[in-house]
Amino acid sequence: MSDGRAWSWRHAIIKSDLQATTRHVLLTISCFMNDMGDGCYPTQEQIAEATGLSDRSVRTHLELAQKAGWIKVTEHGFRGQKWRNHQYVASWPQTQDIEKGAEALSGPFCEGAERASGKVRNVVPKGAEARSDYQSNNPSNNQSTFDARARREGDFKILWDEWPSDLRPRSKDAARTAFRCLSKSDQSTAIRFAADFRSLQLARSEKALMIPYLKDHLFLGLVGAPTTDSDGDFIITPERAEWPEWVAEMRRRHGEVIAQGIAHQKKIIVRTRWPDRQSNCSQVPG
Repeated sequence: MSDGRAWSWRHAIIKSDLQATTRHVLLTISCFMNDMGDGCYPTQEQIAEATGLSDRSVRTHLELAQKAGWIKVTEHGFRGQKWRNHQYVASWPQTQDIEKGAEALSGPFCEGAERASGKVRNVVPKGAEARSDYQSNNPSNNQSTFDARARREGDFKILWDEWPSDLRPRSKDAARTAFRCLSKSDQSTAIRFAADFRSLQLARSEKALMIPYLKDHLFLGLVGAPTTDSDGDFIITPERAEWPEWVAEMRRRHGEVIAQGIAHQKKIIVRTRWPDRQSNCSQVPG
């Protein structure tokens, strides 16, 4: 990646339809890169410290960025070596659209009201910077904004109507506001995984609360998630990306003997998809 493209990559990230936190993680990683945008090797702890986010949040947003084609993540080193780390390389998606006739929304900018914008399209060609159009007072643009809002209301209606009435929040307006604060892609993801979230909460004998589901982006944790058992606990196996994280966490908590037992059993059942300081294992080998 040339010097010009390194700047263009950062500029395109800012203009992309990625949610604000994902953009924040990518821009932070870019601070570890050289001016060419070549690979860098910060640990997840370093990224978490630099962004102010939790390790789990960093992992979630890195996964989103990878799937969108904005960064490549590979392992650097060899299996079994303690110094083995991840390498992060700047990447370009084939084509990046920032809303088509609708405004790009992200959590920090949404305070119960929407920001209106015109059509903003950001196509990222090689060696060129992203560009965007500006808001026009043309009535046809205003109509496009109105139509976009109507479409989003229709999307919210799908989520609202499919949510069991006894589990809906008291304030429909509050739920609608939380939904509108999501980016367009996150709105689609929230609708897609709503039933899975309710099933998971039911298995755990917990209420499926809509507003926390939206505001805390709980739907992101269900994207590509491992299977769960009848109690709603995640079943982590060696082929899963979560596996090495959990083995390392159990080694830290309980020592090498327990870690080896888990590796031999080739399965661990846990309450949370990714380990954190507060998470508890449902099943630990004896």
